[in-house]
Amino acid sequence: MGRGRNSTFPESVCRQPKGPKVRSRRLDDTGYWYSRAEEARAIGEIFTDPEAARIMSEIAEGYERLAERAAERASNAKSRG
Repeated sequence: MGRGRNSTFPESVCRQPKGPKVRSRRLDDTGYWYSRAEEARAIGEIFTDPEAARIMSEIAEGYERLAERAAERASNAKSRG
């Protein structure tokens, strides 16, 4: 796995989306958010500090909530169109 700008974290965590269209697509991509949740949990497992690990777990839960919201938006869009 390549390393990003900060050698502590995987490249996938450090990369930034390019342009508004990419960001817009990602907002509605449940797979993207679930993947981020998985990454956050993996990073949390690296930490030896229990508080840092707990925070990363909370971040992962937030990403899962974002995935659920994206799924709701997709469902609402299908029922309207």
